[in-house]
Amino acid sequence: MAGVESMTYLGKEVLMEGTRQELIDHMLVLLVEIHFLKSRIEPHDCGHIHTTISTLEYRVKELKDQLSEENKVIS
Repeated sequence: MAGVESMTYLGKEVLMEGTRQELIDHMLVLLVEIHFLKSRIEPHDCGHIHTTISTLEYRVKELKDQLSEENKVIS
């Protein structure tokens, strides 16, 4: 596909960009995963979970920013 960045993951091509609805769906899945991971936090030995949550929260922020920029272009 010309103009759309992609990568291969588990032998399948994964698009790095998508339609507005695909971006929203992706963001919602990440938010559900963040909520699930937060339920797994214990008082100790959970640094890896905190790191994962932080990484996913940053990705959600990136998606929100991308959607916001697209909104500005549409308006």
